[in-house]
Amino acid sequence: MPEFLLEVGGEEMPAGWLSGLTEQLRQRFTEMADRERLVPEQVRAFSTPRRLVLAATIVDRQPAREEQVFGPSLRAARDAAGKWTAAAEGFARKNNVAPEDLGQAPKDPSRPQELNLVFLRKTPGRDAAEVLPSVIASVLRSLAFPKRMSWDAWIDDGKGAFPFGRPIRWLLFVYGGRVVPFTIMRSAAAQTGQVQEVTTGAVTYGHRFLTTSGRA
Repeated sequence: MPEFLLEVGGEEMPAGWLSGLTEQLRQRFTEMADRERLVPEQVRAFSTPRRLVLAATIVDRQPAREEQVFGPSLRAARDAAGKWTAAAEGFARKNNVAPEDLGQAPKDPSRPQELNLVFLRKTPGRDAAEVLPSVIASVLRSLAFPKRMSWDAWIDDGKGAFPFGRPIRWLLFVYGGRVVPFTIMRSAAAQTGQVQEVTTGAVTYGHRFLTTSGRA
């Protein structure tokens, strides 16, 4: 399976935060990638005061999903003359099928004799590269810092302002050797010009004082 790598680089965090954050990062990614059917394996997380790193292998495409959508009971689905009721026709119309194309199954497994109309909904999988940005947004938002700070940042996940433990300065975000697009933007309400847009790339940065180029 292709490898995924994320490095979040920022202003220095207290060393005492790192152990907890590293384990959170590993756990949150595992949970959210599994929820999105990315089948995460070999999930590893690392940290230094200026970076959080996450590596894993995931599938290149979500597997398709099938789920049962239950409608009215059979008793409510036909009238005394055996014709489809408005409830049955409405359920079929909602799922773009004819009533006769619906299946029958017990909604409550403990009562197998009580059948309901059921529609088998099939959801095709998406490419992992499409799913990963929302997964990472959720993971970063879920990290519990001893103290968060607002740094006039914003991400486009429907939740707006993006507080974090320290301001983020770079993002390395690659999957299968390709950069995955993801941007942390400057909030429209920012009062200073110190917050700049942070866009993903394939570049990491070394120690500020012990490297000559600043890149590794």
